[in-house]
Amino acid sequence: MDSLPQLSSGTTLLSLTNAGVLVALLLVAVAAVLLPRDHRRLARGPFLFLVGHLAFAVPRTLLGLEGDADRLLGLVSLLLLLLSLGHGTALVLIEAVLTRRLKTNPPKIFRDIVTGLVYVAAVLLTLRAAGVDTSSLLTTSALLTAIIGLSLQDTLGNLFAGLSLQGERPFGVGDWIQYEAGDDKVGQVVEINWRATKVKTLDQVELTVPNGQLARASIMNFSRPSPVVRRSVQIDLPRTLATHRMQRVILAAMRDVPGVRERPEPSVLTQGFEDRGVRYWVRFFIDDFGRRFLIDGAVRDRIWYALARENVAPAVPVREVFVHETGETVQARNEEEACARTLAALREVELLQDLNEQQLLVLANASQPLMFADREVVIRQGDRGDSLYVCQDGALEVEYSPELGRSNKIARFGPGGVCGELSAMTGEPRTATVRAVGHTELLRLDKPAFQSVLDDNPKLAEVLSARLASRRAELDSLKPSKERTRAIAPERDPEALLHRIRGFFGLN
Repeated sequence: MDSLPQLSSGTTLLSLTNAGVLVALLLVAVAAVLLPRDHRRLARGPFLFLVGHLAFAVPRTLLGLEGDADRLLGLVSLLLLLLSLGHGTALVLIEAVLTRRLKTNPPKIFRDIVTGLVYVAAVLLTLRAAGVDTSSLLTTSALLTAIIGLSLQDTLGNLFAGLSLQGERPFGVGDWIQYEAGDDKVGQVVEINWRATKVKTLDQVELTVPNGQLARASIMNFSRPSPVVRRSVQIDLPRTLATHRMQRVILAAMRDVPGVRERPEPSVLTQGFEDRGVRYWVRFFIDDFGRRFLIDGAVRDRIWYALARENVAPAVPVREVFVHETGETVQARNEEEACARTLAALREVELLQDLNEQQLLVLANASQPLMFADREVVIRQGDRGDSLYVCQDGALEVEYSPELGRSNKIARFGPGGVCGELSAMTGEPRTATVRAVGHTELLRLDKPAFQSVLDDNPKLAEVLSARLASRRAELDSLKPSKERTRAIAPERDPEALLHRIRGFFGLN
């Protein structure tokens, strides 16, 4: 066997070696200071390489070896010194420049690449010191590299996918992600390495997902751009309960639930009408995704207790069997009770104060009960119609919109109030918009109902026109001052209104 090539020797080599040892020792000390407390173990690498260098260099000096043994020990000690210098330099640059100055936390795979390049450079320098032509070595290894690449294409695919993931940074260690459908594919990222990413689920199961699979998947990151995410639960309640009341009860139950954020505020929507009842969609926000199921359960518990206090039980799939009393007597009693309630409401209407019981009974039998949700439009300004509405429960708000200008709220009234009376008596377009305030119950009286009353007593039109004129003057006084001067005089003149009422109903 040919003898190993001679290494440089003498005072120059010894001085460089001693300087290298001092520099390596300084780099280890600086790295130990700059590294965070939980990462200081990384400084052990360059320190152990330095110790290894001394372990080979000192015996070589003390024993005074010659020949191939001396040259072999020299190459090994040189390699270890270069590894210590390179590794220490990489640690200092990454921690001092990237982490501290640029305020970035390089991923583990980036650190591994830099460390690998340092190791390769140290080996090449050592081989060059041994007299090996490294350029020819790289050329002759091309065929071997191609063979290895074909046999490890899946592994290499995961490696480059890992590089792509680290470059784009769609997630980081500590983020909660979902990479496929299903709750078992949701977890917290605990490690990102060359080949795969490790994810820990709430079942405390660690999943090792190949980087190639993640690179092809649509990843949902629940920790970015902020840890605030929306959650939702659904609950079915009986159809017989008013939706506005149930929404109010559910929202009240959401207050102060541990883990539920006050901002953005929780909300409840009526999602649909199912076989078992009305489905409500309860939505809220959390900022601790790892406790999502515990918070969901706490929300359901609070809703159950709130409903129990209201004597409301969640709807369940049931078969409903309705048993109705039949017969003319029962039907007549039900109709009589409904008519009595309607008559009581009509007696409170100022516009109808001059009608006798028989005429009120005609209107009661012809009326239609209606329900409106909060802010729902009952009548709209400018529309045509021949119905008036009597408020039985809730409240109504009157809005007037001038030709040029913004809408103004001019009146609000509760049970016993009337809207739409001018259009019902004259057929004119609606002069204002009326909205429901909260849950509102109304009675609608159409033209045919008044037609039968006025045909039986035409003189009643005079009384209605007088009361209608007074009512119009009262509402007109509530309009903005500029609009009062533009009000149409015939709307407030009893004679003109009487003429229009007679024409609308075809009275002589």
